[in-house]
Amino acid sequence: MLHQLFSSNTRVKLLKLFLFNPEKKFFVRELTRLLDEHLNSIRRELSNLESIELIKCVGESDLGSLDNEDSDTENTISTKSSGKIQKKYYQTNQDFSYFNELKALFLKSEIISENEIKEKIKTIEGIGYFILTGYFTNSDSPTDILAIGTFDSEKVLSFVSELEKMVGRELNYTVMDRDEFIHRLNLIDKFLYKILECKKIVVKDEISEGLNKYMAENMLKDTSNSNNKI
Repeated sequence: MLHQLFSSNTRVKLLKLFLFNPEKKFFVRELTRLLDEHLNSIRRELSNLESIELIKCVGESDLGSLDNEDSDTENTISTKSSGKIQKKYYQTNQDFSYFNELKALFLKSEIISENEIKEKIKTIEGIGYFILTGYFTNSDSPTDILAIGTFDSEKVLSFVSELEKMVGRELNYTVMDRDEFIHRLNLIDKFLYKILECKKIVVKDEISEGLNKYMAENMLKDTSNSNNKI
């Protein structure tokens, strides 16, 4: 949908990268490697995004001489200070008027069917509880994924990697076995309670049965209102 809405594939890639990584700074040739796009296309779209003030040009001082890949004056800010080079970076302008709306649009474009997720989780034996929170629900959870049970951790990591490719960013995840989960619940572990009390999408739950009523009804329930969409 976004590729139809925006005329340039390079622009879509840049927008996605900047919107989902607003704190990071990128220089031109780094972007060509990350996005696998031609240098001229990157330069053209950066100029477009800078002209509407969605991104901004920032400089960072660096000691030493420029290497070959940064020898282009377009990648540096001229300076005569002693031996210092002002490298030219681009960063998201979070004060852009439509920053939140545009980010929300891109988030919606990355919609994943909850049924697809559930089918994937079914293939990993031993998972008793699996939720998506944080990034997926736009909440301040300290993690994006919580998986409880006794399972092949490599399969879970592989699945997390798949999700990261879908959303175009690194995800935080937390895993523990059922005994540790129950123990930390009983200790009123702040980290765990923070996760469970945040807005979340419960993909699988075979663990709340037998817990006390408060935990089962208030902490493990799906609070996403996702209508089967992530």
